[in-house]
Amino acid sequence: MMRILSRYPADLRVVVEGYEGGIDDLEPSDIRQIEIVLDKNTDWWNGRHEATSREESGTVQALLLGRPHRQLQLATWRRNNGWQQIHPYNPS
Repeated sequence: MMRILSRYPADLRVVVEGYEGGIDDLEPSDIRQIEIVLDKNTDWWNGRHEATSREESGTVQALLLGRPHRQLQLATWRRNNGWQQIHPYNPS
């Protein structure tokens, strides 16, 4: 990744696609090392790999470029819009 990034100007803004549209800035707090299980998912709407917090065979370390601040915004939206009551099986 460092080799790829070195091809671009050092002051170039780094962004990621938004959930449904738009663009977000990639913040340093949005980058973290995680453990993943490779090729766990086959459904087209899920990413190929799956993050895991438990020891499983076939896990590898990966660098996640994510947007954890969106999780807080989603939780707030759900709470403010009665999502828990409409979807009682929601695990979060």
